[in-house]
Parts: sequence; structure tokens; C-alpha cells
Amino acid sequence: KIALHQQDPEPGIANKFGIKFSSLTSCLFDYTKQHFANFKNALLILNPIIASEYSLTKTQILKKLQLENPSLAEFLKRA
Repeated sequence: KIALHQQDPEPGIANKFGIKFSSLTSCLFDYTKQHFANFKNALLILNPIIASEYSLTKTQILKKLQLENPSLAEFLKRA
């Protein structure tokens, strides 16, 4: 599986090419979904958290994500 996350509003050459092979796609900006047809069905996900900054177990982190960022939690479960 290939997971692709677009961090900028406009995809660069690598992500425009890579999305053709991606099984999981997400983006940070709604602008990306609206203006680039290949990202129309992408999950809208905020920037991921850095797990090492928290004293939480994997289960606790997933539970926290489900409350704060359900799209990211779903994306990580599918990856």
C-alpha cells in the first residue's frame, strides 16, 4: 500500500504523479480537494501529532485522535 499526504495547498510533481499509485490519500487543505480533481476524494486531515511528545500508549493516542481528528484516526487504521 502507498499512503500519500499532501501538505501544501497545491500538489507538486511528485504527488501529482504518485496519487495514481496511492491506495490512501489525504490532504491538509480543503482548497486542494476543490481545485485538484485527483484529490477530490482525499481525506481532509490536519497535521499529524508527534507521538514521542506525549506520554501515551498507542491505544490512548488512537482514542485521542478519534476525538480530535477522526479523519486521521481512520487513515491510520487503514494504512
